Amino acid sequence: ANFTRCKFDDLLLFEAVISDPAARFDFTGSNFADIHILGSVIAKSDFGLANLTSAKFINDKFTGDVSMIDSRAANCDFIGLEFEKQARFTATKFSGCVFKNTKFQSTATFESSFFDPADRSVMNIDMSNVSLINADISGAKFHDHTKWDGDHSHRTCDVRSFYLDPRPDTFVATLAVLRSLRDNYEYNLMYRDAGQFFVQEMEMRRKYFLRGGKLIERPICHRIFSLTGLYFWICGYGESLKRAGTWLTLLFCVSLGCFALAAEASLVDSTYASLGIFEKVGLHLKRTLAAFFPLGGGDLPDYVVRATSIPLLGTLFIVIRRRLERKLRH
Repeated sequence: ANFTRCKFDDLLLFEAVISDPAARFDFTGSNFADIHILGSVIAKSDFGLANLTSAKFINDKFTGDVSMIDSRAANCDFIGLEFEKQARFTATKFSGCVFKNTKFQSTATFESSFFDPADRSVMNIDMSNVSLINADISGAKFHDHTKWDGDHSHRTCDVRSFYLDPRPDTFVATLAVLRSLRDNYEYNLMYRDAGQFFVQEMEMRRKYFLRGGKLIERPICHRIFSLTGLYFWICGYGESLKRAGTWLTLLFCVSLGCFALAAEASLVDSTYASLGIFEKVGLHLKRTLAAFFPLGGGDLPDYVVRATSIPLLGTLFIVIRRRLERKLRH
């Protein structure tokens, strides 16, 4: 079916259409004021250079490749769609569109596409196979139930592709995608999800770096003992309050135990030997707290505990600060 460079000012309806698997629908350069494709099975389709206004694609199944290149889509609904083959939305502008309950069985790309922030588009779909390389998603609003890689993972299609074939160009482009997603989710006040994209970005930086245009994988020792590695292990890049609290609790308990063992082993102080169990615990607890916080002098063990606790307390502060600044940002 050829609709090349056609103009439709009134409703154009395709309902329950089942096309031949070898058929091709060509809408290149067409202008549709109101096209509805409902409950249909469509083979290969081409919407290149097309202008779609108030179009509705509802409960359709596309069995062939679909391309929408250098096109415009305004106030369109893409609801309940299934794409069996590759879908390419390249250099296309979306304004006020709704993507809902749509699934891409193969790869879908939005390369160099633009989501107009003046008229935001809703993306409540399965994004597991969707690539956002070089896309401007500032005008896209992702739903809190949007799937990325399963129900609980935020690893995007671009991140998975990078790890399968690490290259300098995809490294830079994938980091840009993760930053855009993080900013997008924070703008829409979905901070927990935004933090997941930040963690993925930091993980890529912990494992790889660029030098002279070449992508180099960092050695295992650097991943563990570098500042970035310690930032990950201690507090999960400022996203894990539990991890930071666990390290502080562990250090506190170890310090308390060491001070108690040292005092029991010396038994030089007769006053200490005459104290009861609760008085001894209180004494060691006071010394441990004094070692954690620089409240005065002390012996060498006190300074060791302080030197260890300061960075741990700092990471706990980072976690709390990130959460507070997100809440107060808007």
